[in-house]
This record gives sequence, C-alpha cells and structure tokens, in this order.
Amino acid sequence: MDHSLTLSRGKIADFVACQRRFQLRYREHLPWPIAPLDSHAGEMRDLGYRYHQLMHRHFLALPIEEEVKHVPNLGDWWRVFQKQGPSLPRGNRYPELSMTVPVGRHFLTGRFDLLIIDDDQAHIFDWKTDARPQNKSALQENLQTRLYLWLAAEGASALEENIAPQNITLTYWYVNDPDTVLAFNYDQRQHEANWGRFNQIVNELDALLPLQEAWPLTEDLNQCSRCAYQVYCGRQTGQLELEDWQQEDQQPSQEPARL
Repeated sequence: MDHSLTLSRGKIADFVACQRRFQLRYREHLPWPIAPLDSHAGEMRDLGYRYHQLMHRHFLALPIEEEVKHVPNLGDWWRVFQKQGPSLPRGNRYPELSMTVPVGRHFLTGRFDLLIIDDDQAHIFDWKTDARPQNKSALQENLQTRLYLWLAAEGASALEENIAPQNITLTYWYVNDPDTVLAFNYDQRQHEANWGRFNQIVNELDALLPLQEAWPLTEDLNQCSRCAYQVYCGRQTGQLELEDWQQEDQQPSQEPARL
C-alpha cells in the first residue's frame, strides 16, 4: 500500500489540472524536459525568495539593514512595504508558518507568509512579488485562497486557538501594485464546500495510486501548453509558459504545525 502523501497547493493544482502530470512529476519523478529559466526570470524568482526571507526576519525582529542596503531592488520593495503596506491588526504574529492537516490518509499543507491571531480572529497575509492583482471573483475560487482559509480553520487548534471560519480573513498584497489590497472573508458554508472538494480530490487520488498504467490525461488541451511533460503524452504544442514551472515552496519555513 502507498504511504501517506503530503499535498501542497502546487501538487493539488497539478492533480486537478492533469492526473497524468501529477503521476509523471510526483510519482515517477521524471526530470522536467525544459530549458532553465532565462536570466531575468531567474533573477526575479530569486529576488522574490529573498523578499520573503526579508519579511520573515522583519517579523522576527531580526536585523535586515545590511541586506536591504546591498540589494537595490530588494531595498525598493522594502520601502514600498514600509510606506504602502497593508494595515496589520494587533495580535500574535506567526511569520512563515506551515500548517499540515489530515484528509483521509493524506495531508494537505500550506505555508502562510504571515498569520496574525487576535483573540478569536485569524488574519492571513500573503506577499505577492511576481504578479499583478487578479480578478477578485476569480481569486476567490483560486486554490490557494480556498486551501489557506481551510487550513487556518482546521489547523489553528495546533496553536491552541479555536477560530471559527467566519472569523478568518486572507489578504493578498502585491508589492508591484501596493495600493491594491485584496481581502477575502470566510464562513461555514465555504468551509464545508472546501471540505467536500478536498475530500473529493483525495478520494480520486486514492483510486489512482494502485494503478501501474498511465493515469488519465486532461481533457483541457490548454493545459498542455503549460505542461513541461507534453512531449511524454504526444501533445506537443510548440510553446511552453515557463513561469508555471518554477519550483514551489522554496521559501524558508518553520516546522509544520500538525494536528
């Protein structure tokens, strides 16, 4: 029998997009048949990683002056946050906090850039360095939005907190568009819908895990233009959007808070 799997946002997104992609990437561990990121994309990815490190150090009250001084773009982003960052509520602050919650025999996991808990209220903040704001209604259904709100509701007890879904918010803040702050409230109806969706995904995964043959391909051929494994499936499109294939979860984290 397969061991339990720990499913991050990126892994779940790959499974939902194409089950064969998930199999190739996470079960067979095939190397990605794509060229490396170009120099600019690589620099921006590294800068985003360093920015998250910087914010982590800031909320731990560790010195950041030298790093800001010697990395000009990083310093610019830091000054944007100081002048136009989102309003942060009072409460206990948990930067770069991972939470891992069981669903069936597997675990769903995510890492909050910043979690603030004040009495019975939980506020999640997510720093965006590589994107512009999306349509809010689309972002409401985004997998990250649904997963992070669900994790906070289910995982807060690991911090000895009891937070009802209606007392949880998630805020996205974009360093390249600091005046736009997208905040999402949660409630019990959404929470039950998310439980249903994640249970469905885990059940579908469990049904496929024993299979030795190729898992089903997506019926959405647009996914193939964003898939580094298109050559394995005979669905070469002649184009590939590399930004969709940056490795996820590379930011530093604390030990996961598990139930």
